[in-house]
Amino acid sequence: PVRQRYFRPRQSGDTIRLPGGTKSVKKLFIDRKIPASRRNSIPILCDDAGIVGIPGIGVNLDRAATTLPATRIEIEER
Repeated sequence: PVRQRYFRPRQSGDTIRLPGGTKSVKKLFIDRKIPASRRNSIPILCDDAGIVGIPGIGVNLDRAATTLPATRIEIEER
């Protein structure tokens, strides 16, 4: 079944698994030196099962496609 995908701002307790391991989104933004004033405006791509990825940061490896066909989403900042 196809899952509905949507963007939302970060929420308390959000975590994502990247190649370096699992981190809270809050800690990830701090480590990447994203200004506090911008953190709530960065879109988080989600579906009903949780975070899929964060544009400019990466795909949640817990949710990455393991078989084909898969959906590819490209986001361009303008």
